[in-house]
Amino acid sequence: MSARATTTATMVSNLNSTDAVPTGGAFTATNVDTYNAKSTVTVYDPQGNDHALDLYYVKTADNNWTVHAIDSTTGQAAGNFNMVFDTSGNLASASTVALTI
Repeated sequence: MSARATTTATMVSNLNSTDAVPTGGAFTATNVDTYNAKSTVTVYDPQGNDHALDLYYVKTADNNWTVHAIDSTTGQAAGNFNMVFDTSGNLASASTVALTI
């Protein structure tokens, strides 16, 4: 069986709308005061090697979050994206995001 890279992943998150915007300065994965939450998903590169993709959630304003994706295997940023929620807590719009590992 030949190796296959991860091409799609689905993210399910439960973020606390009452969280405060972090006050620790610009986002840094090594500083817990710069993000609100973290989760991890396993993805695979084209050679079949697994990578732990850490997702760091940063509240930027009411109903607005930025997600920073860091490949914890290499320490490299894979990209980031924004999530905006309506007043009912639903994503205002769903979109596809390309991340590079």
